[in-house]
Amino acid sequence: MLKIISMSSLRPIWCLWFLLICLSGFVISICFHKWFPVIYHQPYLNRSYQIVKSKQDPHHLLANINSSLTFLHSKKLFISSSRFKKSHWMQKLMHHLQQHNSNQVILITADHLYEDILFNWLAAAHLKAHITTHDVLILSLDDILCQTLLGYDIETVCVRKHEVIDSSAGMHTSLSHVWIIRCMITRLLNYWGYDVLMFDLDAVLLKDPRPLFEQFRQSDIIGSQGKYPFELSREWGGVTLCMGAVMFRSTHQTAIFWENSKLLHSNAQDDQVRVNELLHQSAIKWFVAKDCHGFSHCTVTGLTKEGLNVTLLSQDIICRQSCKKDHGYYIWHGRASRSNPSKMSKAREGGAWFLRKDWKKILHSTSVTGNDLIVKMSNE
Repeated sequence: MLKIISMSSLRPIWCLWFLLICLSGFVISICFHKWFPVIYHQPYLNRSYQIVKSKQDPHHLLANINSSLTFLHSKKLFISSSRFKKSHWMQKLMHHLQQHNSNQVILITADHLYEDILFNWLAAAHLKAHITTHDVLILSLDDILCQTLLGYDIETVCVRKHEVIDSSAGMHTSLSHVWIIRCMITRLLNYWGYDVLMFDLDAVLLKDPRPLFEQFRQSDIIGSQGKYPFELSREWGGVTLCMGAVMFRSTHQTAIFWENSKLLHSNAQDDQVRVNELLHQSAIKWFVAKDCHGFSHCTVTGLTKEGLNVTLLSQDIICRQSCKKDHGYYIWHGRASRSNPSKMSKAREGGAWFLRKDWKKILHSTSVTGNDLIVKMSNE
């Protein structure tokens, strides 16, 4: 004789099974965390808030740095991890981050040959975007600029080529050390959980770009539109990613992007070509609104086969090809031309020059230091 069991009598048994399943899931998650910490706790998955709030020393994240930071090259490129850890510039970078109270890092790179446009960039950032020298990570790539900035109490991280690149790597890569260093540090900051806003010195800030980039939280890479490399621009309908004004977010997809860079074999001389070649290798597909006629005046989105989301902002927001004066851009990034090859004079024509005519005299005669010096040299 069959005995009919009521659902109410089964309820304690179902509850017990539910508790056992939850407990087993908890145990499995702990074991997974213990045995596979890199997979379970990806450093790219926005560790930034944890690092910034607790002011942790991120030295422990430098393990296996030589294999994880090889930028766009399959052979050894960087010095050993032990030398990285001991280098003076790494200590300065750590100090800068520990004083930094944001998960975003604004990064610019310069040497003494670009002193004029560096100071103009800083003047524009202060006057137009309300960004001070304390908010910017300045990489100085030679001793002259390094001593100048430090002498005026402007914080900088002095990075020399031999402190980053292995001396035997010259025969293995054609990529300029300027692009290698700034991309390597961008990747390192991403690994530590920081979103990086990277700017060329002639990409002059006319408004604070941070709220603009925050509008595209779904994107892993956000940048301005370019036309170079020309072959890819023609294939993609007239657009490429410009590395002059770009954000690399600290995301899992960006981590995959950096890792895939090691698989790319290229003889290109600069990072813009190599990054776009990598997007091409990842089979990126570009999308634009149906009512948009041409890419230039529209925001373009792209998606790679690995799921990397890329946003290229309209040239009405960040100008590149044909910058107009007083147009309301966030970032002025005018191109030099054959008739006007000077970036300084081009910026003056476009209303993007903010240094006084006697700024050099002020620089060498004043006792003012830090961001106050930038204010004193500015023309507003």
